[in-house]
Amino acid sequence: MSKKTVARLVAQGNDYLIAVKGNQPKLMQQFHDACAHLAPDSQTVHLDTSHGRVVQRTTQVFAAPPTLAETWHQAHS
Repeated sequence: MSKKTVARLVAQGNDYLIAVKGNQPKLMQQFHDACAHLAPDSQTVHLDTSHGRVVQRTTQVFAAPPTLAETWHQAHS
């Protein structure tokens, strides 16, 4: 999602959620750095034992890095 699209969403009073992927290396690095030095605001662990296997998924929520708002319109957690 482009920054222009995000600005339009916010201007219309909407909230947004963006997946951070490897094709945005600087943004990805900001999140890796933040996660390495901060404790999560919340965490959920889900254990799935279906289909003869055990899969554990952990989801963590962190506060948005302070530098994120400099480049992404009204970014916050």
